[in-house]
Amino acid sequence: MSNSYNRTQAIVNYVNAHHYASFSELRDEFGVSNATMRRDLTMLDEKGLIKRVHGGAKALSMVDERDTSIKVRLALNVKEKEAISRYALSILKNGDSVILDSSTTMLPLARMIAESDLRLTVITNNLGIAEILNDCDHIDFYMLGGIVKSTYKATMGPFTEKMLRSIQADKYFMGVDSISLENGLRNTHYDIIPLKQISLENSVRHYVLADHTKFNSLSFLPVCSLSEIDEIITDAGLSDDIYNAYLARGIKITRV
Repeated sequence: MSNSYNRTQAIVNYVNAHHYASFSELRDEFGVSNATMRRDLTMLDEKGLIKRVHGGAKALSMVDERDTSIKVRLALNVKEKEAISRYALSILKNGDSVILDSSTTMLPLARMIAESDLRLTVITNNLGIAEILNDCDHIDFYMLGGIVKSTYKATMGPFTEKMLRSIQADKYFMGVDSISLENGLRNTHYDIIPLKQISLENSVRHYVLADHTKFNSLSFLPVCSLSEIDEIITDAGLSDDIYNAYLARGIKITRV
């Protein structure tokens, strides 16, 4: 068996064990040149054994909804997202101001808001939500300006952040890529995190809307701790073991 095969197999094992490894970390760990490591990572990615990302590589278990297209993400866990959205709608009261995150989970919620009689102020950077709510007479709708990122179908960047900092909302409905007791709320991509953190700072109550699969994935960029969240809303697919572990830590979590 060749040394090259042994090394690439060891790289897969290392990435899987650590969930994510930077390029320099892998290069130094296996004592190879930059060119050799680039070649190994490209080959392993093409074979579907790891996911090569900017600055390193991550385990396939970390490849979640944010690494797929909008259409694919919209088709994932549809019934679960609708159940979560129905519960989230029940939290809203006439006169509330609410920030809706740029997340596919928020789209069914936006449709339910549009069909409701609730008089709300809604703030978002999501273009899909804008299409749903922009002509609703009972909604005061604010679309955050900024650079449009086609990957997210949303605006972001310094202009978006500046506008968001000037707003104070009663409630913030937030989506994330992964949740864990040990690591809190995390995301896969850095550029969307500042908007989440500003929304947390500029709202009174914070709700995470996340289907059960978000508890079984791992993203490597921190967003916030669980202590900053008032309630996690998930679906009935979340296992009793995970659900009870959160309750035992005094975290408000609701399965719907």
